[in-house]
Amino acid sequence: MELKIFKNKQGQALYFMQSVRRPGKKNPTKEKVEFLGYLHELQKEYEDPVAHFTQLARELSPGRGRQVDNRSLAVNLQERYDLGGIPFSKEKKDNPYIDNAHYHGHHPLSVIYHKLEIDQFLNNRRSKWGIKANMDMIFKLLVFGRILTPDSKLATWRMRERFMLGNSTFTDDDVYRSFPFLSEYASDLMSHLHRQVKAVWGRDTSLLFYDVTNFYFEVDGPDRDRVVIDEWGQETVVPGLRKRGVSKEGRRLPIVQMGLFMDREGLPVTYGMFPGNTNDGSTFLPMVRYAKEEFELDKVIYVADMGVSGGTNICNILAQRQGYIISRSTRMVDVPTQEWIFDQEGYEQTLGKIAAHELAEQRALGALLDGEDLIGGKSGAKATVKVPLSRIKWRQQVTGRRTAVDEREGKVKVEVNTIQIVFWSRKYAVKAKIERQAALERAKRDRKVFNTHGANKYFKREAYDPRSGELYQHIEFSKALDRDAIAEDERHDGYYLLETNVVGIDKKEKPWEGTARFRTYDQLFELNRTVTASDIVDMYRGLWEIEESFKITKSILATRPMYVRMPHSIEAHLLTCFVSLLLLRILEVKELRGAISHERIVDSLRRAQLVHVGSNIYMSTFCDRVLERIGIATGIDMTKKYFSKQDVRSLNNLTKQVGQQ
Repeated sequence: MELKIFKNKQGQALYFMQSVRRPGKKNPTKEKVEFLGYLHELQKEYEDPVAHFTQLARELSPGRGRQVDNRSLAVNLQERYDLGGIPFSKEKKDNPYIDNAHYHGHHPLSVIYHKLEIDQFLNNRRSKWGIKANMDMIFKLLVFGRILTPDSKLATWRMRERFMLGNSTFTDDDVYRSFPFLSEYASDLMSHLHRQVKAVWGRDTSLLFYDVTNFYFEVDGPDRDRVVIDEWGQETVVPGLRKRGVSKEGRRLPIVQMGLFMDREGLPVTYGMFPGNTNDGSTFLPMVRYAKEEFELDKVIYVADMGVSGGTNICNILAQRQGYIISRSTRMVDVPTQEWIFDQEGYEQTLGKIAAHELAEQRALGALLDGEDLIGGKSGAKATVKVPLSRIKWRQQVTGRRTAVDEREGKVKVEVNTIQIVFWSRKYAVKAKIERQAALERAKRDRKVFNTHGANKYFKREAYDPRSGELYQHIEFSKALDRDAIAEDERHDGYYLLETNVVGIDKKEKPWEGTARFRTYDQLFELNRTVTASDIVDMYRGLWEIEESFKITKSILATRPMYVRMPHSIEAHLLTCFVSLLLLRILEVKELRGAISHERIVDSLRRAQLVHVGSNIYMSTFCDRVLERIGIATGIDMTKKYFSKQDVRSLNNLTKQVGQQ
């Protein structure tokens, strides 16, 4: 082990070096082992840093790293913090403070960040803009801050020293100046991230899930549309971004729509931003075209729910020769389709056993299914009852010729061959009945007669004259339970209708190359394997992953409400949230193989902190099995209890080295 000094733009960098013999090479080569810091910074701690680390290098055992470093720490129990005698101010920023705590949970995330080569992407483009501030450091702060301590951009900047990211001399103005840069390269960065995920971990985009959510703004009114005049004098109306629309939270505030694509494993692929008054279904086709062009996707099955699966969108998927799986409400289909759904002939039924006490609890909550009232006679803690768990059947229909728009913006006629799959789940039926019963109990306590929200739709409004003989001059209303409406809704409990053009190979079919192909003669998307109705249901079930991701962004990452107002600032905010979500999902799905939930991952990462205890020593304040597993997966030892100041400085460089391996 020896000390070497390298010169760069930031000064003289000190490194520990060691000789390594590579297989197939005659002579050993020297490699960097540990970054110690810059000479001008180390001189603040050591009288002669070069002499100090030269001697320390001699004490290191070859091939074993550092020897055991035992130090004693003297503690003065009478010592107090010195705030400099500055009086208290009502302005929070004017009050002096001493903060000895530092974040440690971002270091495993930093490994994934560097595996994605986000730092290289930003540094390669920073020079084109002439930006002096370290864009990589700013983006790291925004991304890691969104995961560990979600707050406003200004509040995150004020906490920058706690992240120990290295050069954090950028100002809060530099952070806000970075928004146009991040907005400009948002699309390029998502394409870069897609390529890196595919190269490092592998990615299957043959199945893409799509959904839409929105984020609200606490502002007085929506954005106004702008009229832009180009160089030829032509006027173009640019719609405002923050508009009033159908908020997912039921708020009457301006919102922005966001469409999100996710792959088969629940990793986010790309997102799109739309004005708040854009219909969910209108966001789908632009996103499909964008994803196909930017990511060069082909032979894709798009999965979406009924909110974005209009007939026009389906026709355009067919025009692009792709596959689709969508859901339909069994309440919104025509009468012949409903008759087919509720006709029990043709269903394949799956039976299973549940605990007798569980069945009794469900009955007590009002979840009594047809036929299950006859099941009884068993008791005991281990008694089980056999019940139907699911039913499934399918049929193929030709729904006629519809007009679609192809890739060249030309109108074409396509014949829609549809595979309809109806699926009944006991689990979903029980859930629906329990939720309805609970809603009815709440509605009974609501004295507002004309309130039709929620379960109040199950009540009829009846007028009567409480004073007989009078001509209804004083009419009073009461609520009466509409049992017919309840019975009609109960018929649909547990039923799901899926429509798709995805089929599998026929047993008599000759082998062909590839994984999938589009059959132009019947508009069906054929996979090069057998496909059953249950396979289609399993594909559709992956849609819950995207709903889970929206829950992560809104709750854990605290994406809403947004406090930025300019379109490029909103884009930059969503980009940081998207990258934060991607880092978390890669850690959960790829690095930890789904063994630990994202809630537990985030909780442990947020609690992982280092505290300066004196004499250039830091102590880790929290450790659990989750951090231990994260450390093993990412190559960062999260179980180490004490760190020297130099160890802390070297952590950032260690994440880069691990990420480049």
